[in-house]
Amino acid sequence: MKRLFIYFLFVSAIVVAHAEEHDTVRAKPIDVFAVAPVSVVAVTRLTKAELKIISPVQISEVLSAVPGLYVRDYGGLGGLKSVSIRGGTAAQTLVAIDGVRLNTSQNGGIDLSAVPASFISNVDVIRGSVSALAGANAMNGAVDFNMSVPQESSASALVSGGSFNELRGQTSVVLNMGTIRLGASLESYSSDGSFSYTINADGAPASITRSNADVTSTSGMLRLETNSFTTVMILGRSGERGVPGAVIQGVSTPSVARLYDSDVYGYVKSGALLASNASVTYGIGGRYLDLHYIDPLSTITGPQGVDARYVNRELTWFTSVTVTSGPLTHDFKIDAGYVSLQGESLVTNEGKNPRRISADGQYKLVWKEAGSGFVGEAAVRSDYFSDVGGALSAFLGGSFELFKQMNLRANVGSGFRPPSFNELYYLNYGTSSLKPERSLTVSIGADSQFNIIDGCSVIVSADVYASKITDLIVAVPINPVTVSAQNVGSAGSIGLELSARTNLLSDRLGIDWAYTIQRVVDMTGRSGLDGTLIPYTPVELFSFGALWSQHDFYARAAWLYTSFRYAQSGEEYSSLMPPYHLVNIILGLKPRGAVFDADISLHVDNLFDASYSVVRGYPMPGRTFRVVLAVQ
Repeated sequence: MKRLFIYFLFVSAIVVAHAEEHDTVRAKPIDVFAVAPVSVVAVTRLTKAELKIISPVQISEVLSAVPGLYVRDYGGLGGLKSVSIRGGTAAQTLVAIDGVRLNTSQNGGIDLSAVPASFISNVDVIRGSVSALAGANAMNGAVDFNMSVPQESSASALVSGGSFNELRGQTSVVLNMGTIRLGASLESYSSDGSFSYTINADGAPASITRSNADVTSTSGMLRLETNSFTTVMILGRSGERGVPGAVIQGVSTPSVARLYDSDVYGYVKSGALLASNASVTYGIGGRYLDLHYIDPLSTITGPQGVDARYVNRELTWFTSVTVTSGPLTHDFKIDAGYVSLQGESLVTNEGKNPRRISADGQYKLVWKEAGSGFVGEAAVRSDYFSDVGGALSAFLGGSFELFKQMNLRANVGSGFRPPSFNELYYLNYGTSSLKPERSLTVSIGADSQFNIIDGCSVIVSADVYASKITDLIVAVPINPVTVSAQNVGSAGSIGLELSARTNLLSDRLGIDWAYTIQRVVDMTGRSGLDGTLIPYTPVELFSFGALWSQHDFYARAAWLYTSFRYAQSGEEYSSLMPPYHLVNIILGLKPRGAVFDADISLHVDNLFDASYSVVRGYPMPGRTFRVVLAVQ
């Protein structure tokens, strides 16, 4: 800690001295709070400015303050991180870049560590059953990472170092060539991942060091944008991580397992004006994902251990036509896709290589009459999957301006997700006759913006909802050592989501907070489980953040609270996981010079060294320090 602090002061002094050689322009207060566009659904928008201040190593770090959203973290920088909206699974939330899906057909979800931070302009988190608007898997909501290349040519670099030998480097270049903007970035991070944590060993606290938790990851992005509505993006990533053993009954399971992954993802999107009131957008996307898992200590498949490789190939084609006629906007969209998966222990009627062909058609109508204060939206979507059949989803919603600074909204929507390849075909687990999960959600909400005093406004949002998921897919025990994926019944949820943001003291102080209370219960009718909380769904979530910005200095403090939850079905006391509080702080300087602008910051996560786990058996790091230097 002492060395990190000295390093922070040393680098700060150098950069400040360099900046003061020139005519330094004092920085304006940092405005990080964006107002999400008026919408008929609950949506929270995170801005590029917020991402820049937090400077996340992984994008999951910025999502915890969104109401209704919970990141399920398997511990440390190298642990799997998946998103849960309104108590749903990762497969029940659509994750996309510029509207192009990232969820894999192998398990239905996505590891958030695969999403790069470069060129993200904002992040929209949509809550509700919006499959008719966004596509399959959007049963509880969607997370869309919107990217763009800056308008001006620039170059930037970032380096950081921190606890557990964490190192990170990032560089990007933007070239504006008139009608073409080209952006390229390279990111890399690594960490030993070996941290100490405290467990309860026979009633007494004991300290254990987590091992085999190291990680290295390198990614690069190339993005081209033109004034003629064309975008080309290619993202490549390669990583290696240890897979630490779980802590079971106070004992850390030894592990030497390794996971190697390579991922290439990209798309080409273009468009054109067909008439003064009509346009067309079309494109093609693809992905190649290679996962290689090695565990010589596991004898589940034989004495030689596990050596499994999975190669996922995807190809998507999409086109849409938008026509505006007076207050009405009609949007017609057609998608088609092909995906194949090669790997161990996958068994289908055609062999060991699952394949899926998909096609969908969507119609959306938006009614927005100027001066009326009303926005209406309706959509219907039909999807077909070659291995599980078809699905129909619909959406109807409206937003009404009750008075000048308050909008009321209400919507009802249905959602669905096809079973993943693992749920359908994995040996001794998959069930090929599974039906898609389906959801129905009714939501009512309001947005209000009002002035407390001159120059100080508060943005408040509130949403209440009720949701039901049918044909729920869960792992059902069929003997003492084997479980099987089955459609077992339903799950129901109700909840309240509140959030507020404000700027005070001539925009020098920004405050944001979010609160969620929810109840997500089993409705399958199974004895001992029916009516109990779904595992890993906290009843309450609360976050509070404050940002002070004046001249070249800024400071941010955040408090996050997660209530109790259960690690297993049935609400047994032995699976109860206690609540936890986290406090994170950031101290930063933004010296600006004639040659470059700099940003030097000290980050302290888990300031009070709380001992906690998000997922049982996978402890989280204690107090963590990080020093970040960025130059542009």
